[in-house]
Amino acid sequence: MSGDGVDRSKYLYPKTVKGRDYLYFRMADGTLVPLPLDQESIDFRRAYDACRKRRDKLAVSLPAPTRKSIDTTNVTFIRDTVGRAILLYKESADYASKKASSRKKYDQWLLLLNEKLGAARLRDLDVNEVDIYSDMIATEKSPSHARFQIAMISNIWKACKKYKEFGIAKLPNPTIEAERRYKVKKPHQPWAEQLQDEFMRQAPESLRLAKLLLHFSAQRGGDCVKLRVRDFDGKGLFVRPEKTSDGDDLEANYHLCPEPLRIALVARLRGTDDPEEFILLNQHRRPWASANSLSCSIRDFMVKVGLRKQGSKEKPVRGPSMHGLRKNAASEVAALLVGTQGIKSVTGHKSDAQANYYAKHAAQIALNQQVVAKWNESIEQNRRERVGKRRSLIKRVK
Repeated sequence: MSGDGVDRSKYLYPKTVKGRDYLYFRMADGTLVPLPLDQESIDFRRAYDACRKRRDKLAVSLPAPTRKSIDTTNVTFIRDTVGRAILLYKESADYASKKASSRKKYDQWLLLLNEKLGAARLRDLDVNEVDIYSDMIATEKSPSHARFQIAMISNIWKACKKYKEFGIAKLPNPTIEAERRYKVKKPHQPWAEQLQDEFMRQAPESLRLAKLLLHFSAQRGGDCVKLRVRDFDGKGLFVRPEKTSDGDDLEANYHLCPEPLRIALVARLRGTDDPEEFILLNQHRRPWASANSLSCSIRDFMVKVGLRKQGSKEKPVRGPSMHGLRKNAASEVAALLVGTQGIKSVTGHKSDAQANYYAKHAAQIALNQQVVAKWNESIEQNRRERVGKRRSLIKRVK
C-alpha cells in the first residue's frame, strides 16, 4: 500500500541481478518496465500508474495468441520492437538456411518470444533484461525453454543489427554474457567392453545388428533406422545425416564399414531382393517407427537382462544408451590420433567443436602415456644411480 492509500503491489516483479536490486512492472504482453525502487516515492507512483494505464489498454487491444504459428496478419508492430525484429529474422538468409524441421521448432520458440516480448523495443534488451526474462521463462516453462529463448534473441539481434531503425548497430549482443539456464547434467557415456560383450551375447538378432550399425557406422539413431538396402554397396554405406545435412547436398556421405559391420550387413542382406527395404527391422520384421522406438527397445532389453537399472518419471536413471555407441565410435577413432578431420570423416559432425573434444582428449591420453613412459625410465635410471652410489660407499673388509 502506497502513501496515498492506493494498492500498487499488483504486477510488480522484483529481481536481484549480480547483487543489484531491480523492480519491474509486468505488462499484459509480458514486457517488463523498470520502476523506481522506492515504492513510497512520487516517482514510483507516477511510473506505476502510467504502466497500469498502459497495461489495461494492452490487455484489451492485444490479439489472442495462437499456438500453431506466428500469425501477424492483423498485427502492426512498431518499427523497432522485438515483434518487428522477429518478422525480419524470418525473412533472413539465416532462417531460410535451416531445415524444415528446424524452422518448425524455431517458429514455436519465436512464437513464445513474440507473446512475451513482442511489444518491447529491441534496443531496450540489455544483459539484465535478458537474465530477468530467461529467469521468468525457466520458472514458467523450463530451463531448456529459457535456453532457446536466449538463442532466439541472439539470432534476431544479429539479423537486425544492420537495420538503422533498431538503433543497435553499436550495442553489444545482450545474450553474450547472459546467464545460461540449461546444462546437460550427464552426457551419454560410451559402452564398456564387458557391457558390449554381454549385450551381443544375450540380445536378439535384430538388436545385435542395430548395435553393430550404431557403433561402427558412427551415425545417429535417426539416420541408422532410415538406411535402406540400396545404401550399402557391399563395402560401405551412403549416409546423408539428417541433423547436419542442409537438404541440398548433391552427394551422400560415404562410409567404408569396419569389418564387424561389413560382415554383419553382408549376412543381413543375403537373399534380399528389395533395394528399398530398411536395413534395420524389429523382431516382427518391420521397420522401426523411429529412433526413439529403437532406443527404448535397447534400453528395455538391457533392463530385462540386468545390464542397466530401471528408472521412472519421478526418479529417472541415466544408464547405457543407444547414443553412447556413437561416443564409442568417436572415442575409438580419436585414439588412432587421426585428428579432428579424421574423426569428422567418420562421425559426420558438421562443425569442429565436438570432433575437437575427442581429438584433444585422445591426444592428451597419448601424450600422457608417452610422458609417463619416459617418467618411468627416469625413475628407473635414478634408482640404478642411487644403488650404484650406495655400493661405491661400501668398504671392503679384508
